[in-house]
Order: sequence, then structure tokens, then C-alpha cells
Amino acid sequence: MNEPMNRHVHPPMKVPAEIINTKHQDAFGKDAFGLWTTENILFWCIRLIMLTDPSQPKGRIGINQDLLRHSLMITDTHSKPIGGALNITLPPQEDDLREDDPFLRAMFSYQDPILDFIHKHEHKAIKALNDTYPDFEKALNSGKVGYIAMIARSTSLPTEHTFELFAASFEHFQEHGYEYMMITGTNQWTGAACEALGSTRIYFCPFRDEQRVAIETKAKQNEPYSSDGYISNKDSGLMIYALKL
Repeated sequence: MNEPMNRHVHPPMKVPAEIINTKHQDAFGKDAFGLWTTENILFWCIRLIMLTDPSQPKGRIGINQDLLRHSLMITDTHSKPIGGALNITLPPQEDDLREDDPFLRAMFSYQDPILDFIHKHEHKAIKALNDTYPDFEKALNSGKVGYIAMIARSTSLPTEHTFELFAASFEHFQEHGYEYMMITGTNQWTGAACEALGSTRIYFCPFRDEQRVAIETKAKQNEPYSSDGYISNKDSGLMIYALKL
């Protein structure tokens, strides 16, 4: 919820009919979608495309083993999670998503503009790296590029301590023989952490260069929207960093 695009862009006003009275089953259990709120949709976004494999068929949806191997967590004195880094191996190309999943479709009805914006520019950055640095392309095709998919913290973890999740993620991938790291940042503190660790910003795209969602007063019932049609109210933008480990 601290991500600027999800604070500014709102879900469609109409709940998708196909998720009503429907349940989703995966390695975490069988559950209804729940409330049509930004917070709950983001919960399903993480569950559907990070914690589990969105390319696996219904009935056989397991935990994302790559994410399980590389993710890190900070706990408090009672062993309660208060912060985490969801880390994966950057794939050379993405697998196709299962098409018969109403929960995926419902989640994307809100997240499409945001995820498309991120993926479009990540692909441009990766292509530029591949074209310029043959060693990066070789490492990517060999599964030796680490990627921080998300850094999350509760209010119990001070912002400055979140830096440790970045540093530990870099160390983890280095210890496991990875050659590069790539990080996509949407917050200023993410950029500051990356630069403090010696990463190089290789790509930038402003949030407010063009309107990417419907304006609230003109939005259809099934469209995500914002007050002004822009994807964020911040004057910053999407920052992509790379680091040779």
C-alpha cells in the first residue's frame, strides 16, 4: 500500500461478477476473493503472481519455489514477520499465464495499467542491457541475474532498517553465484538504497508523462481510475537499477 501508483489508482467500481460465490484453490488453501478493496486486491496480486506460479494450471497451483529459495524476512523479538524481500531469478522470458482463472482476471482488471507500465519499461531496460553488455545477456540466459520483486515492511519496522533487506538480498545472490542484480524502484528511498549499494540507474520513466487510466468522473464501471487520469500524483517515476555482483 506504500507504493505510489497503488495509492493513486483506484480499482474499478464494479466487482467482477465471476469472482462472486467462487473460490480459488492453490498451495495455500481454498479461499473466496473477499472484499473488493485495494488492499485485498493487492493481497491476491502477491498470492497469484508471486507466491504461486501463475502459469501452472488450475488444480495444480503450487508455491513459487524460486521465490521461496531467495526471499528474506526480518522478524521481531517474538518471531513475528515485520519486513521482507520477495526475491526471484530474473527469467529470460515470462511464461504464459493460465487463461481460465477468474481471480487472475479480476486482479488484472485493476492492476493491468500499473503492471503493464512496469513490464513495458523493464523489457526496454533488459533489451538495452543485453544489447550493450553481452555478459549480462549471458548471465540472464544462464539464470544468474537476481531480481528484487518487492520490499515490504510493517509499521513495526523503521524505514531506515528496510535498507538491510536490500543489502542482505545483494549478499544472498552473490553468495549463490549470481552475477548481476536488477531492481525496479517506484519510491525515492528505493533509489537511494540502490545508489548507496553501488547500483547504477539504467532507466527512468516519469509517472506523469501521459494519462494511463480513466479520469474518475469519466470512468466506466469496469475501469481502474484516478482523480486526474495519471498513474501517480508523484513527480518522480519508475527507476530501474542494475548492479554487477
